[in-house]
Amino acid sequence: MPTTAVPVLPCVDPEAVRDFYTALGFECTGYQVRPYLYLAFTRDGADVHFGRFARDADDTGICLLLVDDVAAEHAAFKAAIKGLLGRVPASGSRGSPGSAPVHPGSRSLIRREISS
Repeated sequence: MPTTAVPVLPCVDPEAVRDFYTALGFECTGYQVRPYLYLAFTRDGADVHFGRFARDADDTGICLLLVDDVAAEHAAFKAAIKGLLGRVPASGSRGSPGSAPVHPGSRSLIRREISS
């Protein structure tokens, strides 16, 4: 499976978001409000997800990458960041393979493994 990017946008009213996207013909593939808010929709191969973020005006979402092998992607990302910066920053890119690199605009790039 190729890597797939899914925008994860802010949501403060999950019912209104669900009603809006289902009215547009999207299928609601995930709906949860506890223990944290997360909604997922799909239509014709296009996915859009929603979550609750900090109420900071600069916090406008993340990008979720769906990949076949998280460990391999993590190693490749670390090598690329080290090549760019000459080091791997202590914040946002070390730890488990699921830890999130943060790009210069302070947006998280989250990787999740997808089983076929």
